[in-house]
Amino acid sequence: MYLLLFELFILSFLTGLSGALSPGPLLIVTIDSSLRKGWNGGFLTVLGHLLVEAPLIIALAYGAGSAITNESVKLAVTLIGGCTLLAFGSYTVYGSRHIKLVEVSSTRSPTFMHAERGFSLRPMISGLIATITNPFYWIWWATIGLAMLTYAPLLVMANVNPSIYWASLTIFFNTLSPFLINPHFLLLLSFPSLLSQLMFQLIDFNYLFLGSTLLGWTIIAIGHFSSDIAWYISVSLAIARGRQLINVKLYRIITLLCGLTLILLSLCFLTYPFLHQSSFSAF
Repeated sequence: MYLLLFELFILSFLTGLSGALSPGPLLIVTIDSSLRKGWNGGFLTVLGHLLVEAPLIIALAYGAGSAITNESVKLAVTLIGGCTLLAFGSYTVYGSRHIKLVEVSSTRSPTFMHAERGFSLRPMISGLIATITNPFYWIWWATIGLAMLTYAPLLVMANVNPSIYWASLTIFFNTLSPFLINPHFLLLLSFPSLLSQLMFQLIDFNYLFLGSTLLGWTIIAIGHFSSDIAWYISVSLAIARGRQLINVKLYRIITLLCGLTLILLSLCFLTYPFLHQSSFSAF
């Protein structure tokens, strides 16, 4: 059982990592935030991403997948996301011309340079926007993610040890039976084992399925969150360490490239429905 849970975690981690490794708006925003704020900026960017992902997993688990896979919804998300990324990328390109690096010194670390100092929610908001406006993110969760959320509880339930579960349930209802005073249970009170068998037949499957479902969803969520955090924090740390070698001109070039990449992605999103009309039949 525990081996299955570990395998389910690894499956979710690797599947999530395959999505995280794919270049997209969130990666570009993470790089930009890390240059601006150091690794803290990357962490806040991932936090903004998770603020979208956690409610989404809960919504998908409770049946919202059909809404996301709707052709009209996919078209709307793609077009709105493309327009938002276009504006976001244009703002980044415009801001790249006015960036100034600030020297920051610390008694425990060498002097380094970055574009902003002080706490700011901008990286978290950027991560949230980059996540919401990426249509392929929603499509991924409506297909691969939804499939994992659907089959994970079934895998957990299929590997529950019947003898342990039966013994625990029998002990529970044998202990509970003296407190049942309903006349319909008077006969069963004389035969506690019969009571436990009856209750097992009535509610065992429901409780088993509920417990397996919650456990399966939790493992999938933890595995996926871990993959996002591991990848984007690694990227952020690498950028934060490397920025010591970055001067103002190079930083502006990198920020400009980030903005242009976001614009390119937005154009891809905006033209995707026209190039793949079979995937957007509602169009």
